[in-house]
Amino acid sequence: MARLCRGAAAGLVHDAVTTPWPRPVTALAPGEALEEAQYLINAALAAPDRVVLWPLYGPGGVPLRAALRDVKSLGALVLNHATPGDLHPVAPDEALERLERYRANPLSPRSQRDPHTRRSDVHSYYAPDDAAATAVAITAALRILRAANVPAAARAARWLTERVAASGRALCPAGVVSVGGTLSPVLEAACAAAGSRR
Repeated sequence: MARLCRGAAAGLVHDAVTTPWPRPVTALAPGEALEEAQYLINAALAAPDRVVLWPLYGPGGVPLRAALRDVKSLGALVLNHATPGDLHPVAPDEALERLERYRANPLSPRSQRDPHTRRSDVHSYYAPDDAAATAVAITAALRILRAANVPAAARAARWLTERVAASGRALCPAGVVSVGGTLSPVLEAACAAAGSRR
């Protein structure tokens, strides 16, 4: 599975899958959305109590595993339904080109996905083996999950719910759960609100 590592000097997204040492994929410019997403994920993983305190989840937060399931579910929808135009606000052209190359190719034979599983999405069950594709999907998901409340998350997710609906796929709850596991109640509510306002 691809993972992102922050370069010591220049802030780089690295691909730790295809080489035994981190290979730079794209630079993370200070203050851009990819760098902010990398910081948020690093902070969540380093939290001593493993609780994510993003505003959408309320003052008590949620366990890290619940937040990561939400990220995975939304990220899978982004990988399968977002257009490059949808993603220009979250990633530079270089990362978007990597995402499109990833989406254009079938999953590799070494994929961890069970080939006997019936899934409607080609790229949804595991994280991409391309670090840039993973970074773009996570960054777009965090734009929704970092909303201040459920109505704000619904507004932030509306573009994605429209893309999913245009594909003919049901959005919530089963359509999202099938790609990421059980959703947090606040994300379920935001998806339902976003889908109902189409």
